[in-house]
Amino acid sequence: MNGGTMEIQTREFFDRHAAKWDSYEKPEIVPIINAILDRIGVSQEDELLDVGCGTGILASHFEKRGVKKMSAMDIAPEMVKEYLRKFPGRKVVCGDYEEPGVFPPDFFTKIIIFNAFPHFYDRKKIFENSYRYLKPGGGLYIVHSMTRADLDRHHREAGAEVADHMLYSNAGFKELYAGAGFKDAEVDDNGPFFSKGAKPV
Repeated sequence: MNGGTMEIQTREFFDRHAAKWDSYEKPEIVPIINAILDRIGVSQEDELLDVGCGTGILASHFEKRGVKKMSAMDIAPEMVKEYLRKFPGRKVVCGDYEEPGVFPPDFFTKIIIFNAFPHFYDRKKIFENSYRYLKPGGGLYIVHSMTRADLDRHHREAGAEVADHMLYSNAGFKELYAGAGFKDAEVDDNGPFFSKGAKPV
């Protein structure tokens, strides 16, 4: 499958599910999200970017932590529409994060990709673009509410459009972080998948 085909199929899949997306989220995901954001260290001083934001699952959690400066991006127009219905006036870009120059360089303190990374085609670009958009000392966090094994199984069962959207190995993630210039990469799959890398100061 080429990038254009994967992008179209991914967008159509999420557009089709957007109106019901929030109903798929079970209450038990809330403590998992809180634990992830605690580990990331999200604070009210942050300038955040939520990539693959969907309908805004993380947005209310950011608000509760006092975050005032946040932006979001998603490739699916119907997902963005639902996001803005819930959070009117927010900064949300509908587009492809693999494309360069969407955001200014050296702008964000943290970029979070939650439950979205396997749906990108050119994953190397995700790391390169994130590095460019982060302030020195900022961090890229690719995280999931499931383990790698559970996530891969979930995608195989979710539909043909996403059946082959799998996570890389721990070594593969570390290679991508390092290749884009990130330091101190950490990849942890002992619980819900967690990875991070820091842009040098």
